[in-house]
Amino acid sequence: MPQDKKTIATPLFAVAAALFSFASVALAQSGWPAKPVKFLVPVAPGGAPEAVNRLLADRLANKWGVQILIENKPSAGLIVATEQVARAAPDGYTLLSTLTAHVQVPSLFRNLPFDTMRDFAPITQSVEVDTIFAVRADLPVKNMKEFIALAKASPTQLTYGSTGQGSTYHLNGSALSRATGTNLLHVPYKGAVAALNDLVGGRIDSTFGAFPTMMAMVRAGRVRPLAIVSLNRSPLLPDLPTVAELGVTRLSSWFGLLAPRATPPDIVRRISGDVRDIVRDPEVGRKFSDEGFRMVGSTPEEFAAMLEFNLAGWKKIITESGIQASD
Repeated sequence: MPQDKKTIATPLFAVAAALFSFASVALAQSGWPAKPVKFLVPVAPGGAPEAVNRLLADRLANKWGVQILIENKPSAGLIVATEQVARAAPDGYTLLSTLTAHVQVPSLFRNLPFDTMRDFAPITQSVEVDTIFAVRADLPVKNMKEFIALAKASPTQLTYGSTGQGSTYHLNGSALSRATGTNLLHVPYKGAVAALNDLVGGRIDSTFGAFPTMMAMVRAGRVRPLAIVSLNRSPLLPDLPTVAELGVTRLSSWFGLLAPRATPPDIVRRISGDVRDIVRDPEVGRKFSDEGFRMVGSTPEEFAAMLEFNLAGWKKIITESGIQASD
């Protein structure tokens, strides 16, 4: 009999424990959010990421009735903010607002203190960010076909500027060079403004840049746009081909939200749905279209698939080019 009681009691205890755990999770979720939610951002304040984060923070605060705190923690390899979120309590109160480099750093840095896929729960890709590839105004080319021909025929290498060794613009330039059979020379800068200034000044031949700053120079006739780093043509520059059309890459820049891995699925879906409602608001789309932003608002499953595709794609580019990040 004692053995029988033990045999019966053990599964009953397991069932009771499971029900208690489920009830505890459900109770915690029903009251979420009950305090401020923090966005940790792995890059410095300013620019496109801040514009999107401020939009989401303002609208989510109104929707949820709690404060949304934005905390920037820039570091090489996005390490500081990303690790902090990976180690945070999985309760929906600490989120990572990250960008394209999240799926590049595993191939650029060794011994990262986190796994970019395993340690996070994808919430949503909020935005796809269009990037312009442009040349100096006096370069004797009018389109990508002529640029490629000039690069192949030039006795010296044509140059392209980037925002630093191992940056997205560096990787884009390397992918362009390899796909077109050219030998473009990489010139790293400490920021996009410095690279663009040297392009306008004629000290480099080409560079990549965000829409707002590039479009100002395009309209002033100080640079000539040749292509868009995106999957789809831009409504602002509909005649420009995309790098996808040119066979360079089907990868583009993006912003998105991640949570610690064990965050309850109901909280993840709540955040994802609310962000989707915000970014798909026609008013928001109109406001950000001139910035080169395409508002996405993907589901957690769609975002997870996109991250996997991008992780593999950037790994291929980085491995084939032999690019390493600078410390």
